[in-house]
This record gives sequence, structure tokens and C-alpha cells, in this order.
Amino acid sequence: MTVVGSLPSVTAGEWLAAEGWWVRDKDHGLQFKATYLRAVPATTAEGIERYLGSGLVKGIGPILAKKLVGHFGAFAHHSLARPWSCVLPARGWPDFDWARISSHAGMPD
Repeated sequence: MTVVGSLPSVTAGEWLAAEGWWVRDKDHGLQFKATYLRAVPATTAEGIERYLGSGLVKGIGPILAKKLVGHFGAFAHHSLARPWSCVLPARGWPDFDWARISSHAGMPD
């Protein structure tokens, strides 16, 4: 679906809440013209994985995002707010530079 409207930024994994109406553009076809848009943070495991893997946080890409969500599920984003020493014991993870990742995410070491 194509939504036409203004929003400061949208991150992968976020949902949009929109109000407006459907229009048929002569060049682009059927579109939803939004008069109101609001980004809704991801809450599902799939949405959290897309959000974390979007590149928004330097050091967390799609592979690490999949591992985080595999370990913590839909609560992966909450686990990132914990001290990194709580995340490190996850089995099978290489020795990532958690301090650097947490500094880019604005989270405590």
C-alpha cells in the first residue's frame, strides 16, 4: 500500500496509524492520502527484529537482530536497556563490542 503524507521519520519495523482517504493518482494508481500520520513503535518479535536490524543502531545488523530476538523474543528491545553484562551470557554469540553498540544506542554499559 502506498501512503502519501508527511512524517519526520519512519524506522523499519514501525507501524503507521493514518487517517485520510483513498485517491487514484493518474501516474501512481491507488494511494491513501493521509491527513494524519503517527508512527507506532514495533511490539511484535518480527517488528522488533526489523527495527533492530534496520541499521539504526550502529553495530546491530540483521544477523545480530535475529539472534537478539531469538534469545529475548518480543522483549529484545527491553533487554537492550539493561546493563550489557546481562546480555553477554547468551550462548553462541561472538564477543561483540557491546560497549560501542550501547554507546551508539544511547544505552547504559
